[in-house]
Amino acid sequence: QQLTEFINNHHAEIQGILKIENANTAQVKQNQQLMVQLQQLTVQLQKKDEETVQLKKCMDLKEKESAGSNSMYKGEYGEAKQELMLTNSFGKQYDIDGSKLMHKMDIRMIHKLHKYIIGVECKEKKILTATDMYKFHTDRMNNKYWAGIFISTQSPIKGFVLEKDTYLFSNTN
Repeated sequence: QQLTEFINNHHAEIQGILKIENANTAQVKQNQQLMVQLQQLTVQLQKKDEETVQLKKCMDLKEKESAGSNSMYKGEYGEAKQELMLTNSFGKQYDIDGSKLMHKMDIRMIHKLHKYIIGVECKEKKILTATDMYKFHTDRMNNKYWAGIFISTQSPIKGFVLEKDTYLFSNTN
C-alpha cells in the first residue's frame, strides 16, 4: 500500500528517471558501435600508411635507378614493386615478407592460416643464366617452400617460358 502510494505521488519523477536510464543505455550502445567503427578505421589507416611507405620506397628506388646512380637500385625497385603488387593482390591471405635474407628468395608469401611459404624470385636481367635457375631451385628445396614463383621482367626463361607476358606451371622437385 505504501509503495503504491509512493509510486502514485512520485509518478512523474519515476518516469523521468526511467527515460534517463533508457537514454543512457541507448547512448552506451551507440558509443560501443562508434568505438568498433573507430577501431576498424584505425586498422584501415595503418594499412594505408604501410602502403604509402612502400610506395615512397618504390618511388625513391625508381628515382635512383633513373638517375643511373647504381644498377643495384634497378633490382631493388623491381623487388619493391613486386612486393607491393603481391601485398595488394594477396595480402588478405598471405603475409608478404620482402626482408633481405640470404638464400631465401627475394620475397616470401606466408599463408596466414596454414603457415606454408611460397618463395618468389624476381629477376630484372636481359639474359638469365643457368646459375639463376639453379639458385631458384636450390633456395626452394633447401627452405622447404611449398612452391616457388620465378618472375623475369626482361628475359625469357629458357626451357620454360619463351613468350612475353605468359606463365608456366612446372612440377620440378
